[in-house]
Amino acid sequence: MATIIGVITGALSLLSFAPSMFPGHTGSTATVRLCAGLDGTSGAQGPLSGASGGIYWVKNYDNNQKFLGETSSGSRGGGKIPNGGFSDFEIGSGGGKQPVFTQIHGGADPVCLAYALITWPDEKKYGWNGGWGRSCGLNWYYSGIYVDGDETTDCTWITRTTTFKLDMLMIRWPSFSSKENPNYSKDTGSYCKYPALRAYTHDGSSIFKRDETNPEEDVVDTRLVISPFANHTVSDACNDVNFWGPDFVSLAEGLHCDTDTHTVTPLCSDTVTSDCFSLDSREKLSRRGLPTYAKNYTATIRWK
Repeated sequence: MATIIGVITGALSLLSFAPSMFPGHTGSTATVRLCAGLDGTSGAQGPLSGASGGIYWVKNYDNNQKFLGETSSGSRGGGKIPNGGFSDFEIGSGGGKQPVFTQIHGGADPVCLAYALITWPDEKKYGWNGGWGRSCGLNWYYSGIYVDGDETTDCTWITRTTTFKLDMLMIRWPSFSSKENPNYSKDTGSYCKYPALRAYTHDGSSIFKRDETNPEEDVVDTRLVISPFANHTVSDACNDVNFWGPDFVSLAEGLHCDTDTHTVTPLCSDTVTSDCFSLDSREKLSRRGLPTYAKNYTATIRWK
């Protein structure tokens, strides 16, 4: 069992990852496992696919930040991570050296990373969860991916285009290990900087600044996600300018979030019949209970 210092719904947490969740490795190589978020049931137009995407490359470095190896033997071919699933990236490790740092470069198609795990050549195992994106000011969304029993993690958007802030993420694995940091900092902000974590835009600029620009305004997500989980709160998420993805409904709160405008609307019910969002018709109702605005949702995903 590997215990990592992670973030769940914006709060620092210790997360236990079972050995079966980690990738294997061959000889002196190290293997990085990347998992994409938004694991949900299929909508009327087919399964959700927006959180899957490509990784341009993955690189490993030793503790002195000396390059050890990269995916695709330097071809930069990267790999596709399926929606709600994971892909493994086996990387040469300079004859079995420890890959203390891993650099992840986004591909042309955005992917929402729920977690990243690594198995070193000496069998040491480390992890990082996508909740850190939320705490560190990156674009994020609820992933629907379970970690540590009943906990679901947020995911962090990464792409080499200008759709989102993050193009490249560099993780120092031991910084997120509770075993190697028994007196770890309880301040989430202390992890959003070197050496623990570094993040860069497509033009090489460092992120972790609260005044960064939002995702491109012309990027529109036409799906609707409905969550029953009490920790998936619209009231919290919709007020975060970095919350980006499909429109979101919290059944526990009875609220709908329009992620394009960051507008919160109560769900219609027997007692609320106007100025509300109807789950039946997928549209907003006016003060007289008449439709006022409807998005053309192409899929509805119900998390369970």
